[in-house]
Amino acid sequence: MSERIELPPRMFAAGEEHVGIRTAVDCIIPDDGEEELDETVLGWPGEIKDSKVDNMMRLINEEKTFCSSMFIGGATKADVVRIIKEAKEKNA
Repeated sequence: MSERIELPPRMFAAGEEHVGIRTAVDCIIPDDGEEELDETVLGWPGEIKDSKVDNMMRLINEEKTFCSSMFIGGATKADVVRIIKEAKEKNA
């Protein structure tokens, strides 16, 4: 039988936090604590090595602490709210 994990609530695209809502997740790969997964056999045919991904994986495996200031660029919360508003207006 699979272990159930509850994930804490996260920020939703509209920028509102739903406090108290939890999501139950059924693990489909049980961790028996004995079998080590050989990650070298995982991959896709024709996969291209990416040094940035390799570096991120190394840091994750070293259990480094990450914070939001390390991830710059992309859409801000205000951008997401604006995009949603524009989409609603367009589809109205």
